[in-house]
Amino acid sequence: MGHKVTGIDLSAGMLKKAKHNADNMGLKIDFFHGDAENLPSEDSSLDLVTGKFPALDYSAAFLRC
Repeated sequence: MGHKVTGIDLSAGMLKKAKHNADNMGLKIDFFHGDAENLPSEDSSLDLVTGKFPALDYSAAFLRC
């Protein structure tokens, strides 16, 4: 069983750190610069969406997943 993991962030610096950490742990993760309210995926194509700052309201974006 395999999983496809995607990381998304508005901050290019955070993406660089995340990629570095994933590479050091031998993880294959696709990273994209973007906004959680405009995810680069087709509607209903994601099984799980999570965030570090859950107090922010992404409900409109999550309903499209």
